Amino acid sequence: MQSTEEKRKSNFRKRIFKITAAILIAVILILSAGITFRIPKSMPKWSDIFSFCGVSADLSEDLTASFIDVGTADACCIRCNGKTLLIDCGEASSYQKLYAYCRHYGFDHFDAAIISHFDSDHYGAAANVMRDFGIDTIYTQPLSDDLKPDDELFENFKNLLDVYGCKTVTPSAGDTVNLGDLKITFISPIKEYDNLNDNSLVVKAEYKNTSFLFTGDISSEAENDILSDEKSIDCDVLKVAHHGSKTSSSEEFLKAVSPQISVISVGTSEKNLPDYDTVARVNHYSAELYTTASDSNIVISSDGNNLSVQTFA
Repeated sequence: MQSTEEKRKSNFRKRIFKITAAILIAVILILSAGITFRIPKSMPKWSDIFSFCGVSADLSEDLTASFIDVGTADACCIRCNGKTLLIDCGEASSYQKLYAYCRHYGFDHFDAAIISHFDSDHYGAAANVMRDFGIDTIYTQPLSDDLKPDDELFENFKNLLDVYGCKTVTPSAGDTVNLGDLKITFISPIKEYDNLNDNSLVVKAEYKNTSFLFTGDISSEAENDILSDEKSIDCDVLKVAHHGSKTSSSEEFLKAVSPQISVISVGTSEKNLPDYDTVARVNHYSAELYTTASDSNIVISSDGNNLSVQTFA
């Protein structure tokens, strides 16, 4: 049984611990706010703070694909043995989420970016990314004059390409690009469609014995054309098309893809997305299904043979 003096000392130690913890948390919050809003530039990185506090994030696998919670929009950051790739970047209004994640996990520059198509929820934050991180090469969908967006966002994007020194490439179906050990194959568009969604760049990314399929916002029409063209679309991870819309992810397409893991990028405020029947089909053909609405940020890691999944806010 403790004496009064022992209890007093014990309580004193507890108070000191709580005060120290509170001060540390306050310091972290202040530094975090400074980093998130980029003031001043000399502030340490997110990874530095977390390492200092012994809570370092582990993105140490050979390849990590981070599906960022940017609402009903798409943004995926891929790191593969030192090379970095961004597939879509969400709306400008949700850019702080992408920015904070990239700074947190040490994405300082992008070797390449793929903009699946020119809808604002897929490229709205491109100018921000070019400004804050830099992108060496940007791959964009083919655009006929009829499909070119006639708005300030698109004009600003085009003008800033030269300002920030970004090379642009419009790939054709069947083209391949190697980004270090990551092989990228452009699957579609196979033909010219009358809308931006079906003209989305559909991309297969392969690292050793694991593969990812990114489908932009294609509908079942483009899916059927891919199937008819007998493209190799079997993969381990599927980024479900068009935020789980009812117009996409046909049974035939999902059967051909046969993913182990599927990801739907969608906002929590959406009432009609993802579509109930679409989710049922994806669940039938996929062993695991994650959504950014319920799982927030989703990180899928590969060592070249095996996959693992982390989800966190």
